[in-house]
Amino acid sequence: MEKIGKVLISFDCEGKWGMIDERQSWIDNKLTDKNLYHIYEFILDILEKNNLRATFGFVGAMLESETEFRDKVKKLRQGTSHKIWIEEFYKKYENNSEGYFLPELMKLFKDSRHELATHGYCHIPFDRLSEEEAIEELSLVKSQMSNLGISYSSIIYPRNKISHTRILSRSGIARYRDFPNHLNINFIPKKINSLIDSLNVYKQAENLNKNSVPGGIMVHWFYGYRKMIPSSIIYKKYDNLLQDAAENKKMAHLWLHPHNLITSRQSKILFRDLCKNIGEMMKNEKLVNVTFNELI
Repeated sequence: MEKIGKVLISFDCEGKWGMIDERQSWIDNKLTDKNLYHIYEFILDILEKNNLRATFGFVGAMLESETEFRDKVKKLRQGTSHKIWIEEFYKKYENNSEGYFLPELMKLFKDSRHELATHGYCHIPFDRLSEEEAIEELSLVKSQMSNLGISYSSIIYPRNKISHTRILSRSGIARYRDFPNHLNINFIPKKINSLIDSLNVYKQAENLNKNSVPGGIMVHWFYGYRKMIPSSIIYKKYDNLLQDAAENKKMAHLWLHPHNLITSRQSKILFRDLCKNIGEMMKNEKLVNVTFNELI
């Protein structure tokens, strides 16, 4: 049994890469290079003010130029799954090039105490890849991280589609974020699952699993149908989660997409308040803040 409860914070850093195969006209004017850079500045500032560390899982291509990407993906396009994904990317990119390539973000993480992890090279869900394609995807990640001088050992799977775990060690990956601790009833539509789960104020913390980090819950995104949930319920849920971790010496894991804080001012405020609450609990020695690479 652990002596003190733990809290983890992780980020799916993907810009527009996460929406390659989805309609995205609604975010084209918001997920600009400038807005993305500023929201990372905001996140790092809030974490610093509350003495918090986090795990940032970056899409590899996001940290390089389009020229570098174009050269690297020539080989990837030989695989069926990658070819479809990359061709869809170029259709979107040619229409609006903002929000995909931000190598300047690495300036913000120079001498950072945060953990940098991978979120895949081009954000293609791993369950769409053959083992050979998954190996190629991870080889690009490994090469790029090495070129950037980043020592990494964790992965946050794109869209939480966990697959090909047995090949991770070949690329120096020791752990991955597990499936989210969300309600998932197969015969109920995804939106209904999400609404029911959001209303559950008795969400519990989790225990550590071998080779995986507890999946945790996403910091609520007050956007679209999710705006229907009263903020009082959301705050109560997170208060209960953190208290459960503290009282039962378990792990509370909160994760989010940085760009959600661009598209929802209410979520931006929620993130700020959550970090302040966690910081206070740490001062009172109720919780300790850890990153993925400190768990296993």
